[in-house]
Amino acid sequence: MMSEAGGLEKRLERILEERDTLKTDLEAIKDERDRKLDELRRQFDREKELLKQKNADLQQKNKITE
Repeated sequence: MMSEAGGLEKRLERILEERDTLKTDLEAIKDERDRKLDELRRQFDREKELLKQKNADLQQKNKITE
């Protein structure tokens, strides 16, 4: 009976350690996801501004040719 309790305690300890490792891994994955999303947002904003500028340039050229 005593060895069974000891085995259960070790198993519980191992499970708790695995849970902590998984929580740490999950946080790292979330942080990486957030960094990637931020970079994609910045890239999108840069491209959006570039397209706005190109559109304004084309509209200006169109006015000149009319």
